[in-house]
Amino acid sequence: MKPPLRILIVDDHFFVRAGLKSSLESEPDLTICGEAANAAEALLAHSTLRPDLILLDLRLPDRDGLDLLEHLKNRDPSTQVIVFSVDETETDIARALEAGAAGYLPKSSPRSQLLAGIRAVAEGGTSFPPTIAAKFREHRSRTPLSPREREILHLIVDGQPNKLIAAALGISENTVKLHVSNLLAKTDAPDRTSIVKLAIQRGWVRP
Repeated sequence: MKPPLRILIVDDHFFVRAGLKSSLESEPDLTICGEAANAAEALLAHSTLRPDLILLDLRLPDRDGLDLLEHLKNRDPSTQVIVFSVDETETDIARALEAGAAGYLPKSSPRSQLLAGIRAVAEGGTSFPPTIAAKFREHRSRTPLSPREREILHLIVDGQPNKLIAAALGISENTVKLHVSNLLAKTDAPDRTSIVKLAIQRGWVRP
């Protein structure tokens, strides 16, 4: 049996953190390993607790949330981050995607959507509400791939699993997983097979 997914909640409102903790810890596959009310606490908790996933409010009192997100992903690419915030602009959400967020969920999300989003990201996918996904579908389809993403895309097309891709490129398997997650977000593809189809259709690779 897999151990519970360890989640760190980063939000400056006590009642938001308490509500999330109460809601999520009733699920046997999830556990709250820590809480943080600001960016400084988040960085300390991340380094000491090593959570699997972070629920991150972008509006923090001591640091820009997007800057914190980028810092966290640079420190440990394997840590998955879902932006859990309110009234963010399309530009903010786009920047969060580019910084490595695996999902965005409004604080108004029903519990069922929150749980589904967390579990989707835990399995290596992404999670965006239909309204957000629709707004960014065109944006993601136009987003140019980085050189590393193109390298990984070619190896995915060749049928290579993450372990062999990591060995071929001299990077960790967790870093490969992060790049694959970014490819899924940029292409709006639900899985690796769909990435291959889209890459061929758009002429990014040859079949």
